[in-house]
Amino acid sequence: MDELAPGLVTGFYLVGSVALGDFHPSGAGRGRLSTASDIDFVAVTDHRVESESREMAALAEAHARTVARFPQPHFDGAVLTWTDLATGPDHCPDVPCAQESRFAPAGRSGINPVTFCELAW
Repeated sequence: MDELAPGLVTGFYLVGSVALGDFHPSGAGRGRLSTASDIDFVAVTDHRVESESREMAALAEAHARTVARFPQPHFDGAVLTWTDLATGPDHCPDVPCAQESRFAPAGRSGINPVTFCELAW
């Protein structure tokens, strides 16, 4: 990300199973019907990234490069502002995000009370 838009991401956090010590790359230990863990993240910016901006293109390109280099496990998360983190998930607008390694310029993936509690913890 720093190569494509230096200074845009000012915070980056791993959440979910990776942060909680319950990551299973092949689904091992999670039951017969379980799938592998994904890698959940929250990237933080100082300002809202506009949908048709160079910064949004940089976010999409950085995600695409990451997925091309590491296709598994899925790399999923959201790009929030520091203000979003302070106001909580109920007041957070749609933001750039990724679900099952697919990037979207606006969505709600990763915006939930559990993620916000993890970050506060």
